[in-house]
Amino acid sequence: MIFGMRHSRCLAAASERLEGAGACFQLEGWDRHDDPLWLYMQCLHPNEFVNGMMMHSYVYIGGQYVGNGFALLESAMSSAELTTKLTAASVRLTCGRDCDALATPQDLTQLAAMKREPLALLGWSGCPCTNIVRSRFESVGACYVQKVWADDTAPLYKYLQCVHGQHHHSFVFVGGNFVGDGFEFEEGRLPERPFAQMLDRAGAQRMCQRRGDENLFRQPLKSCTQSNDGSTTGWTRTGSCNWDPSDSGYHEVCVAMSDEFLKQSARHDANDLSSVVQSGGHWCICAWAWASAVQRDPQAYEGITLECERTNHKLRDVYEEHISTGADLRSPSGASYKAKAALDAVDRLCPPRNASTSAAAAGDGKLGEGTAAPVVTPTRQHMPALIFLAMLVVAVWMVLGSGRAHCFVVEQTNSHERLASERGVEEDKLGYYDSGGESGAECTHDSRAKAKCRAQIRAVPATPETKAVAF
Repeated sequence: MIFGMRHSRCLAAASERLEGAGACFQLEGWDRHDDPLWLYMQCLHPNEFVNGMMMHSYVYIGGQYVGNGFALLESAMSSAELTTKLTAASVRLTCGRDCDALATPQDLTQLAAMKREPLALLGWSGCPCTNIVRSRFESVGACYVQKVWADDTAPLYKYLQCVHGQHHHSFVFVGGNFVGDGFEFEEGRLPERPFAQMLDRAGAQRMCQRRGDENLFRQPLKSCTQSNDGSTTGWTRTGSCNWDPSDSGYHEVCVAMSDEFLKQSARHDANDLSSVVQSGGHWCICAWAWASAVQRDPQAYEGITLECERTNHKLRDVYEEHISTGADLRSPSGASYKAKAALDAVDRLCPPRNASTSAAAAGDGKLGEGTAAPVVTPTRQHMPALIFLAMLVVAVWMVLGSGRAHCFVVEQTNSHERLASERGVEEDKLGYYDSGGESGAECTHDSRAKAKCRAQIRAVPATPETKAVAF
């Protein structure tokens, strides 16, 4: 039997190992850190720590405690030893893996639609293999559809691993056929000429170029670092909160720092930024970090100021994805924060722009709560310019409309797809978040930074006759 926190890595490790052996087991799980069952298990097994972190799972076989989920990894327990334990406990080994049961019908329908496109990429953002193939496609402007998960526990991701192998952490389909993971697209493995031939055979268009980073007003992103800041911020230390596929921490929130936030983030989130930024300075913090300030101090946000014109617009995608899946954002300490409250605060401070809103209304991008951007009403003095603009738009539309075909990309938004047709196709939202530390230059666990893409799979419901249990 397994007891454990759902979606935790140690629980996934135990579930995958038992399922791989065909063992029938029972899972009793929880979602909250204050769940009474977990508090009881911590009291019962107080020494379950790995690298200073309390484990979230507890495995029993035949009534005997084995350890946390990582105790079932092949590196910790050989196949012969596991078989011996399962046999001694009279565990039924007839619970084979049903791949279709791992994904929802909606997931499978989405996958089928993506495979009908010339190029499709699905993968986990924590593995460099996902980044490799994405960069290769974009290097030649190839149009492709993609779905990338910040977590390696997504149902469709687990389905793909079940079908194509646990060792894959990204899945590339060319012309509807699975051709391998992203590592197959390294130039050393796939030279330029065979790569080009592959794209041609699939009928892939090469007219999709990535657009530049935009801020919360969908205007060009401004630098977060200011002239009086003592250090340079950004995931790649460019000074801007640029989106980067390898940034699973999503350092896209530009804020003017405060002493209160620095103190509380270090205390509650194990996120000490005092060595890189001081009060009054500007810094690109993670999506979860902004959510933490909103949750702890809904009125003043612990004194930090959100810089609308310097914060990446993909921040909204991050929060919307978490809202649609019901997932919380987590800090390095394991504290959880709600995405809905964080997104609401962003929208209050930096209202999304529409056609009737002036592009210059935001000023320096610092809007106080309840401050609305002014609306521009056309007057007689504006009419000549408006007429000229209308004529120009019509002319451009006529030229482009009669030219090349558009690029079509499926963009994931609020857990549904929409077909976006635009000549400068925007990438899908990627690298949503992680639970890694933000101290120093990164906001990600070392294991992810080193891309130890370890396969995990969620538990399959057991039958009433189950003998092995996992928590």
